[in-house]
Amino acid sequence: MSAATPPVRVLVVDDDRLLRLLVARTLEAAGCVVEEGDSGAAALRLAQTLPDVVVIDVNLPDLSGLAVCRALRAAERTADVGLVVVTAAEDNRTIVSALDAGADDCLRKPVDAEILIARVRRAVAHAGERRAARAARERLARATAVLDEAVTPAEVLRRLRPLLR
Repeated sequence: MSAATPPVRVLVVDDDRLLRLLVARTLEAAGCVVEEGDSGAAALRLAQTLPDVVVIDVNLPDLSGLAVCRALRAAERTADVGLVVVTAAEDNRTIVSALDAGADDCLRKPVDAEILIARVRRAVAHAGERRAARAARERLARATAVLDEAVTPAEVLRRLRPLLR
C-alpha cells in the first residue's frame, strides 16, 4: 500500500470464487500480498501464518466468518490480526454481530474497491495499536513484578533501569 513499507499481507476468505478473486485482485492492485481461502477451517489454518489482515465473508460452508473472528481473537497467537468482515446481509444486526465478534470493520457486498482498501489500511493500523498495547502491558507487568520483589528504593531503581531503556 506504500512503497516505503513492506507490503500488507492479507488473507481473503470467501467460498464464492469470483467474489474472492475480485477482492484479492483489488488488494493486489493496491500493493498487498494476498493469500486465499474458501472456508472457515482454511481461514483458521491460514491465519496461523499471521497475515496483517483477514478479509472474511460471514457465510462460509463450514464455520461462519463470525465464529472465525471470535476464534482468532481468542487465540493469543492471532489475537492482534486485523479483521474485516464482508456480508451480503442488508440488516444492521449482522454488522453489529461482526463488530461484537472482534472485527475491526464490516463491509456490505458488493464491495467498493476504494472503501475496501481504506478499511484494510485501517485494520492494519488497529492491529498495530493492539500489538503496541499488548507490549506496553507486558512491560508494565514486568516492571510491577520488579517492584513487588524490590526491598529498597535504590534496589528498585537498579532493577528498573534495564527495563526503561
